[in-house]
Amino acid sequence: MSQLLPANCMQSLPAKLVTFLTSIQPQFNALNKRTAHLESLAAKNVQLHAQLANVQQENADLRSQLLQNNVTGPVPSSASLPVPQSTADLGTAASTWATKTSLILPAKTSQVPSAHRVAASQRLFSDKTGPDGFEYVYIPRSRCITHSEVRRSLCTLDVDTGHLLDINFPAREVIGILVHVQYLEEFKSQLASAKVSFVNNFDPLDPKNVADPKFANLSVSGLETQALVLQNARCLQALKFLRSHLVLPVAHFFVQSGWIGLEEIPAQPVAEHFGLWNANGLQPRAITDVLNHCQSLYMLFITETWLLSPARLPTLWSQFHLYGSPVAGNYHGSIGVSLLVSPSCPYAVTQIPMPNNYALAVKIGTLQLICLYLPPSMPTHKALDILSAIPLTDDIIICGDFNAHLGSVTGDYVSNSRGVALEQWLEERSLTVLNGVLSPCTPTYISFCNEVEISSIIDLFITNTNFANPSLHIATELSLGSDHRLLSLSFTYDLQHSPPAPPPMHQTWNLSRLYEDNVRSLYVTTFVTKSASLLTTLKDLVQNPPTICPPIDALTNSFNALIYDSLSSSIGSRPPRPSHWKSFWTPALQAAADHRDGCYKQWRRVCGIDKINWWSWHQHAHKEFRQQVQTAKYLSWHAFCCSMSSDFNKVTSKIKQLKRCRQPQHTFQHNDGPAVAATVMCDHLASVYSGHILPDIRPSPPPLNTSLMPFASVDSPFTSSVVEAFMQFMPNCKALGPDHIHAEMLKPIQALGLPTKLAPYRSDTVYLAV
Repeated sequence: MSQLLPANCMQSLPAKLVTFLTSIQPQFNALNKRTAHLESLAAKNVQLHAQLANVQQENADLRSQLLQNNVTGPVPSSASLPVPQSTADLGTAASTWATKTSLILPAKTSQVPSAHRVAASQRLFSDKTGPDGFEYVYIPRSRCITHSEVRRSLCTLDVDTGHLLDINFPAREVIGILVHVQYLEEFKSQLASAKVSFVNNFDPLDPKNVADPKFANLSVSGLETQALVLQNARCLQALKFLRSHLVLPVAHFFVQSGWIGLEEIPAQPVAEHFGLWNANGLQPRAITDVLNHCQSLYMLFITETWLLSPARLPTLWSQFHLYGSPVAGNYHGSIGVSLLVSPSCPYAVTQIPMPNNYALAVKIGTLQLICLYLPPSMPTHKALDILSAIPLTDDIIICGDFNAHLGSVTGDYVSNSRGVALEQWLEERSLTVLNGVLSPCTPTYISFCNEVEISSIIDLFITNTNFANPSLHIATELSLGSDHRLLSLSFTYDLQHSPPAPPPMHQTWNLSRLYEDNVRSLYVTTFVTKSASLLTTLKDLVQNPPTICPPIDALTNSFNALIYDSLSSSIGSRPPRPSHWKSFWTPALQAAADHRDGCYKQWRRVCGIDKINWWSWHQHAHKEFRQQVQTAKYLSWHAFCCSMSSDFNKVTSKIKQLKRCRQPQHTFQHNDGPAVAATVMCDHLASVYSGHILPDIRPSPPPLNTSLMPFASVDSPFTSSVVEAFMQFMPNCKALGPDHIHAEMLKPIQALGLPTKLAPYRSDTVYLAV
């Protein structure tokens, strides 16, 4: 062992220095050992680098030989590779080199498309030529045979079965095959070459084709009816298995043949889109940020809105609210469920009353949708009572935040007592959780606590219906300021709905141009030219009163139409101003929302220590976004107060509007939609005013002299001068009525006297109301 200093030198040193050198002697020895070990490792590293270079060179030579000679046999074994000089270098004393034969797969070649696929692709981009239509070809059969046997046998005869649209059995010994008329001759020639005969002049509605013994006692007319019923069933069954683009043309062929009715043509199913999102406290002013990501949805259910009555969201979407419960000391509530219906939704949505304050239910045609929020603090038995109170119809979707972990049912990593109870409740009622079927193991709740990501699946879609083409998308990389993710469910379904009534559209014109002399003159001239026919009719009614009441409503509509046409011809019509023209949402708020969502997306994608940084940046961006929303809210409120303080008319109008909005609006609704509700109300009013409750014997009405007026016709108060004088006092810039008429439209034409002539009641005849 080496020493720092020789022993003779140590004796001449001071005692303290000797003690110090003696104490560091072990460290010096350990350092020498480590240095020697590192030198040996460096030498071994140089040796291994040399071996690796040799191996890489040999591999490169072998690859070049394989490429040059196109060798497909086994590659050289690893015996030629250099082996370690000692087994100790491999980690254990008993380690050996494993030899594995490489597998060389043949190169994949692209499949050549068949002639049939090439022809189909060419037809897709070709003009439509030749005759159009369909026809059944009837051939005999010798025994009972299935559809698949018919197709296999025809394929054996070199018939392209892709052109066969339908195969049925309209009679005991007959097969019916539906083909397009352009393929008819080719199909018949192929059958003729195979010596297959045809059944000519076959009528599927012939009563002789009804051979079922249970119809043996029917008369001839009864057999004809039954033959039509059977053919109708065969046609409707064929339409179910046709490709979508062939359903309508084939259905119209069946209608022309008299086999089905127009009302039996199946409607083209459309894809329905419904969204679900837990807001965890919704900022009403930030609803635009949420709806920007929901443009493809027809409806959006929002849970935990915390809205209190009579709050409304600033959006054009129709709103249905289940308001939350007040919270002491706060301006917001708790719980709450809302439904927003897109303006592009083509369906009439009807709200259905529910027996509790946790569920919001609506109905669209035959489909019922129920959204609920079950707080985590709610006892399990109460949550099951709320679910059991829901009436389960045939087509129903139950969605919402259940706060239940279903474990393996949805692919969640954990389960709880509510989840176990909910799973049993679902099994008893044969309900399916679409999360587990369409998007298993995808979390709907994602948070970050104590530098650990927390996720679960508690926002669910549940149904008892088998939808066509269902899909469930969970936006795991979208924040929206909540721990819950936005869910989007789409499927194909025929709702069998009644379309909603179109909203009333007010016709508008730029009436300020009527103050221009040339435009005003053009308007009056146009009106005079177009009103000549109506003026002649009015004069005839006044001079020759009819015996029955003239169509006063029709005359009024004609007069209004003249004004509309004259305005459109002179100043042109103007589209109505959209209700969102003064939007609260600004580009700055949208940029802040995009920055927040971008930080959240990066947090979802990164790993390691960067995850903590991006989560912190996301939280900061979300805080900044909420502060900007509050600032914009304060500025908007300040501008509103300033506008109110400068104009008293605006104050009274706004107070009247707020009072009207806070008053309850009582409407009559029906579960089957507004059209059925209107019919039911009409029937009810007709029964009320039908007079069936009046006594059979009652006094006769007083005599009415229909030939005289209570005053002489020359003393009528409705003179032209009086009407014109009152028209001068009509206020301008008033709200439109149902006839879209403003005072500005009537004043330029008052000198013509036509509005005063629109009164047949100025004659000497009084007409009884019918």
